[in-house]
Amino acid sequence: MRLSIHASVQDIADDNRNNAVSPQHNSLDWNSPRAMLPTQLFNRSTPCTVSAIAATGLSLLLGLTLAACAPQSSSPEPAAETPPPSDATPATIASSPDNVATVTIVETTTQSPDSHTFAVTISSPDTGCDQYADWWEVITPEGDLLYRRILAHSHVDEQPFERTGGPVNVAPDQTVIVRAHMHPSGYGPQAMQGSITDGFETVTLPINFALALAEEEPLPGDCAF
Repeated sequence: MRLSIHASVQDIADDNRNNAVSPQHNSLDWNSPRAMLPTQLFNRSTPCTVSAIAATGLSLLLGLTLAACAPQSSSPEPAAETPPPSDATPATIASSPDNVATVTIVETTTQSPDSHTFAVTISSPDTGCDQYADWWEVITPEGDLLYRRILAHSHVDEQPFERTGGPVNVAPDQTVIVRAHMHPSGYGPQAMQGSITDGFETVTLPINFALALAEEEPLPGDCAF
């Protein structure tokens, strides 16, 4: 038992002496494989890592530079919308107050409970057959034609003028509108509204109110003078 333990201790001591660094060599042998391992790992891995980091930084810097220098695109301004054309024509709607016919007075005479004569006074800038009031009419508030009185000639020297017409078949309490038409400018916005019972008062109609009636019969023929 003693010999075995002594041999083991002696073996360990011999190994330590063999592996000990001699006084003449106070540094490691860098040519040995064990000593070169850390250097090899450093020499192989470090340049790759540094190169990758440098390339990534340069790419990021280049991208930011290009983004800053790129011209900023501006969105185009929307094109101005073109208003839709009006359905009004010179024959259906007056263009200015200077060339419209205006109803100023409406008086009625009852012939029977539902039949009446209208006496309508008109003020119009007549100049002859080229410009004159060519009719007045009675219509419903919804724009339906009830009666039309054709005026066969101009009234240059008779302003304002009155013309009667009928029979107009409406109930005494029925609300109607009386308006005039001018050749060639058309209808004016000012008219009179009311009933046989309550009388009539001035009203301003929408600019495009019932323009299609200008195409309905009866229509005037040739102007006499």
